[in-house]
Amino acid sequence: DYTKEGLHSLSDQTKSLLKSLDSDLEVKGFFAEQQQAGIAEKQKFSDLVELYRAQTPNVKVTLIDPIKRPDEAKLNEVTNSGTVLLKYKGRTAKFDDATEQGFTTAIIKITREKNKTLYFITGHGERDSASGDPAGAQSFKKYLTDSSYDTKTLSLIEKQKLPEDATA
Repeated sequence: DYTKEGLHSLSDQTKSLLKSLDSDLEVKGFFAEQQQAGIAEKQKFSDLVELYRAQTPNVKVTLIDPIKRPDEAKLNEVTNSGTVLLKYKGRTAKFDDATEQGFTTAIIKITREKNKTLYFITGHGERDSASGDPAGAQSFKKYLTDSSYDTKTLSLIEKQKLPEDATA
């Protein structure tokens, strides 16, 4: 892949994750074919999903037009064209970012047995993870929770020991 964006290849992390799948990963992509944007999204996703399928036979893909199949969209609680639903061993995840990062993050969410817990330290002038301030850590916290991490706060002034469930 000689493209600057790496459009025709997957990262080593994604390849490793896909090779670790020991069961079928059901992928349902919902794309409205009556809309020009839906056609473009579908093609972009189809190209991406082929890279995933090339790594493992466990990726099973179904593309659904939510306008032609509103029953299927309703059953899967899909309200927007471009939404992708993943199912793996009874767990589900949805994403609408048809990029390698969005797809791989969703796979990580449903394949991880247990969420890791990360603590934000407080009480020493650290940035507030709950603040709406753009300089705060709220966007980082959202990224972590979207990636299946649990986040909590910890004051080492009050507790001078890390909790048992702390991963980081």
